[in-house]
Amino acid sequence: MKKLKAKTKTKEVFKDFITEYINNPDKRKTLYGKKAIKKFGLMPSLKGSMNNEEISLLTNYLYTYNDVKKKEELKVIKKVVSYEEKLFNKNCYKCHAEILGIANDGGYDNSYVTSAPYIKDLVKKLKEETKSKEEFVDFITDYIRDPNKRKTLYGKRAIRKFGLMPSLKDNINPNDAKRLAEYLYKYNLD
Repeated sequence: MKKLKAKTKTKEVFKDFITEYINNPDKRKTLYGKKAIKKFGLMPSLKGSMNNEEISLLTNYLYTYNDVKKKEELKVIKKVVSYEEKLFNKNCYKCHAEILGIANDGGYDNSYVTSAPYIKDLVKKLKEETKSKEEFVDFITDYIRDPNKRKTLYGKRAIRKFGLMPSLKDNINPNDAKRLAEYLYKYNLD
């Protein structure tokens, strides 16, 4: 951080550099050159894995980070997580959220690997298929508690690839299922 601060001179330029680099890492942008890339590899892109608020929290934290020796002196950023986001993290994240892929040679392949359709794609497709927020919410509320092949948005190919989604009937009550569906309707697709 010290080296980057010296190079960027202002907080705005520092934040812009970090934001651009985490989304589009490039060996020409690195501060440490070929030797570091050879040793550690090029950082994988995190594009799409953080929303603008999270990127802002991260860049502010990195800018204010000091090489302090005492742990209690470090500032800890706490993100307030809504009840609906907790529902998503508990019930959906493991299968539908992005995980950076690893290539066969052990390096990063910069793709996303999920064990179910990626949440942003799923929300986008469902919004295209439904005519209103109410229809979207009703579909999700029903499907997560009682999934079946006839209801699926993706058809036989997706079921062969991912399998049929397991029912969350025992994990989530109808009211929470609706709250989760409303959260997904507002899900950030950027």
